[in-house]
Amino acid sequence: MVAYLELYLDLITGDYLIQRYSEYYGVGKLVHVSATEMRERGLEILLSHLKNEHGADPQQSEFAAFSTEQMNAFYRRHHHVFVDLTEEGVISTGPLRRQGSGFVAPKNEVIAICPPVTIEKLSDALRRAFDAFK
Repeated sequence: MVAYLELYLDLITGDYLIQRYSEYYGVGKLVHVSATEMRERGLEILLSHLKNEHGADPQQSEFAAFSTEQMNAFYRRHHHVFVDLTEEGVISTGPLRRQGSGFVAPKNEVIAICPPVTIEKLSDALRRAFDAFK
């Protein structure tokens, strides 16, 4: 089983939002993480969400209440990448690009971080994933 989340970078503030997933569906409220927190504790924060240490959130994704216009505005203001964790402890990330009515992560842009995962390795991988949008 692979744990999965999406990480959004606010292009104006530099802060992040985490969307947690249960199976294939986003759940719960978006979790705000400041740019400073991500630099200092990003690995700890992401792992805690990937390992579901915050408990299951049965609520629909906060996005469910967004209108089409709000979603379009959100995606103009944010870039997003996926972050997943395998049972073997490998963290993968990569940019999510619009395709049809959804988003996909091109295989040639996926970055895998093998254990031991450090904040430096994670920060570098996330920077490269978000830089793919430039």
